[in-house]
Amino acid sequence: MNVRQIWTSRLLPAGFLLFLLLLEACHWFKGKPDGKEMPLARVYDEYLYPSDLAGVGAGALRPEDSLQAVRSYIDSWIRHKLLLHYARQNLPEAEKQLQQRLRDYFESLLIYQYEHQLLQQKLDTNISEQELRAYYEEHKLSFQLKNPIAQLKYLILDIRQTEDLDSVRYWLRHPSEYHQPKLEGFAEDFALRHEVREDQWYTLDELPSILPTTLFNAEQAAQHRSLVEVTDSSFRYLIRFFDFRNKGMTPPFAFVRDEISLILVNKRKTEFLQQLHRDIIREAALRNDFQVYISDSLAGGP
Repeated sequence: MNVRQIWTSRLLPAGFLLFLLLLEACHWFKGKPDGKEMPLARVYDEYLYPSDLAGVGAGALRPEDSLQAVRSYIDSWIRHKLLLHYARQNLPEAEKQLQQRLRDYFESLLIYQYEHQLLQQKLDTNISEQELRAYYEEHKLSFQLKNPIAQLKYLILDIRQTEDLDSVRYWLRHPSEYHQPKLEGFAEDFALRHEVREDQWYTLDELPSILPTTLFNAEQAAQHRSLVEVTDSSFRYLIRFFDFRNKGMTPPFAFVRDEISLILVNKRKTEFLQQLHRDIIREAALRNDFQVYISDSLAGGP
């Protein structure tokens, strides 16, 4: 019998499906003396039972739609099982390799989930400022800028905004602990967009997405620590450059702070997992949970 004949002979007619569904609704299947269900379909030695279709077609508005959903499910199940059988028959070695890969993947995923859960529960990810700065001082030469960066503050104002502009210019030119709160207050009240916090660094490549660099020379302004004020038809831009580092130079601590934090957290993760593995092996050895059936000489040992 060819594949088409096998496929056709296994499909259930719609009328019989309706009959089975009605029987199931009356709990006929559960009422069988041996407590087993009557199968709805069979492919070789595998069977599909009514309980396998729980919820299929439940959301249909009409009975015929529900019936169609059930029929589609059964047809799909038969198709899947037949294709799987033919794949196993024609790719036996490939199937073994796939099973091994799936088993390896499952085991690796299970271990990962266990380790991840422990890390979430027990790892302290809070890195102190002292630790961050100590790492920076010890490894600062390993950090080299790949692109020029600039430290700056900026405010984007409506072109019609003229109130307190002289004061804002003064606060930007003469930063201090006294002027900073006033600058922040003005920015919150009047700026359409702003960044006036201390120690904010940007690569020159990202400035065009923030500021109208076509209206001024950003690198030159950064090198001269300039106050730049430019306008277009709608906005006024106030930009104060405070520092500049060129490509290849050592970046300031503020620029690499987040990167160092990530490095230190990852280091803690590695150390935590290494200690976990040692503890598991030590405890298992004490309980005699594993043995090695190979001599040192066979293993190439001394």
